[in-house]
Amino acid sequence: MRKSFVWTSCLAAALAFVACGDDSSTSSNNVEYEDDKLVSSSSNDDDDDGKKEEKSSSSVSKDEKEKSSSSSKEEESSSSADKSGIRAATLDDFGKNMVLKGMFGTDINLSVGSKNGMFTLWLPGKTQDSAWVSVISDFKDGKLEMNSTNTGVASIPGEGTISSMKKLSEGAKISFVVDKEGTLKYVFEGDTNVVETGKAKIDDNYLSSIDDLAKKQLTCANGDTTIVYSFFEDSYLMQRISGKDTTDWMGGRFDIQRNKLLLKPTLFRLRAGSLYTVDVSTSYAMNFSSGEKLKCEASELKFSSIAKKDLATEWDASKDGDSWVLNLKQDGTFELTANNGVDEIREGQWDLFGDNMILKNEICLNTECQNVVGRLTNFDAKKGFTYEHTASYSADLKEHPAEFPTEWQLPRYE
Repeated sequence: MRKSFVWTSCLAAALAFVACGDDSSTSSNNVEYEDDKLVSSSSNDDDDDGKKEEKSSSSVSKDEKEKSSSSSKEEESSSSADKSGIRAATLDDFGKNMVLKGMFGTDINLSVGSKNGMFTLWLPGKTQDSAWVSVISDFKDGKLEMNSTNTGVASIPGEGTISSMKKLSEGAKISFVVDKEGTLKYVFEGDTNVVETGKAKIDDNYLSSIDDLAKKQLTCANGDTTIVYSFFEDSYLMQRISGKDTTDWMGGRFDIQRNKLLLKPTLFRLRAGSLYTVDVSTSYAMNFSSGEKLKCEASELKFSSIAKKDLATEWDASKDGDSWVLNLKQDGTFELTANNGVDEIREGQWDLFGDNMILKNEICLNTECQNVVGRLTNFDAKKGFTYEHTASYSADLKEHPAEFPTEWQLPRYE
């Protein structure tokens, strides 16, 4: 078996642009950010509190003074933030559709996903929307932090605001706060402005809720190939099938917002856009913003829910006298070896879509190794699972190495 290390291509970078800068509030709104913590401007009441503390500490020892002074400053900082009434926003402060007033000199729509943690900025147009920026976020401390990994961009050709929105994908942050009057505001590139509740007209000819598509499979004829979209509870998997072979695949997160299906890829073969926007009719025809159109048939999707955190550990297997180890790491990378790396070494990225797992190679011991797509069955977090997968080596390889196993067990330790 010819052996050589080969780096295979990693996730294709698509639509990457320049960062937009930090955020901080204007002084007129009495909101400031220091080391990513929300504080407010000082007030006269706080100064009086400091003077009172200084007088009371004059009768104690030096050590006690220092402790008292330190404690006083902490309490003063905390009470100042409390007195201001300003706080970081939470998801409870948002409706499904909002409007960021004055962003990029115009009004930008913000859709807050009902599931999957997907937030989307939309640039509205007179006849059609013209740019979309979707970010996967846990919205910690009221912030949307965007980068090329968690953010996808789609747009029609154009400059101006369209170009400005594209730049968000390589490093930008929008912070959301609620002021003492209870007004929801956003902070972006040093400016603070109001967030208002918006409206989105529903077109009954198209799907309008993620529940309309979750747990469904769309099978679409496309020339000599069949494209299958599987929509799970919080992810999707697309597979392009020619005959019995899967020739192309893409998996990621999805949501339906403002009558639009949004597909954010996370793992894919060869190349993929960073975001796909699709109109899906009630008859399940898919019309992509790129112009592609597919006629599809829908069916119920049956699958077993598997928590990714339960799968992310080390698994062992034995086949034909070979010992295998598959280490699925929490950070989304994997290592696969056979016989302590003598007969097989692979490293790359992995992800779970419903009960389907993808292993995307970045390093292979053998030049003919292939990415692997397959379904997990009989999963037991304390025992093991069955992994029915595509071929891990090219069928044209004359000296064909052993395929790695389908049966995996949790290792035992003393």
